[in-house]
Amino acid sequence: LDSELTAIAGLTSAADKGIQFTGSGTAATFDLTAAGKALLDDATAATQRGTLQMSNNVIQVVTTLLTTKPNVAGGGMLDVSGFSATITPRYNTSTILIMVNTRVGSSNGGGAAATTIHFLGLKANTVQIVTPTSPVNCMTSVFTEKWDVCQPVSFDYVHSPGSVSAQTYQVTGYATGSHTMRFNERGVGDGSYGGVSTITLMEIAA
Repeated sequence: LDSELTAIAGLTSAADKGIQFTGSGTAATFDLTAAGKALLDDATAATQRGTLQMSNNVIQVVTTLLTTKPNVAGGGMLDVSGFSATITPRYNTSTILIMVNTRVGSSNGGGAAATTIHFLGLKANTVQIVTPTSPVNCMTSVFTEKWDVCQPVSFDYVHSPGSVSAQTYQVTGYATGSHTMRFNERGVGDGSYGGVSTITLMEIAA
């Protein structure tokens, strides 16, 4: 027989053992742990990094670009149409870093400029997880209304879903009184001097 086959034939098989050649025509077994096997069956380096779950390692990133110009009228915390992103965590111990960057104009329907306070919030799978008062001052912004104002607004939030089920994060807005928040355009609502908005989700290993 071939010397390599003879070397393998002389080994004693057992569960959770691998085979390696230790020289020309010689072989031995080694311990093959569950963690080792989990890494070996990963097809790509990116998947292997996820399996390792290195602390604070970014496992995956999802980004949604909002190019439309949705409005939120006064009357409560309402969804900003189209301003959401979905991520499916690979591990239930991960946290999700949510980063929102937008531009918002505001109009009170009158002819003069005014200043009022509007709020941005956040939902996770339809449940409001951030409001104007919880966490305190997390997403409060003051807008000078009417005319040519389209202010940049951004915020970050860390969520721990504790699940490997899909998580949809929806940006919400609260326009006070009879005012209107206008996303990606200035307060006058003519579609000009605007921009684009993004929501980025990062799964971070525990």
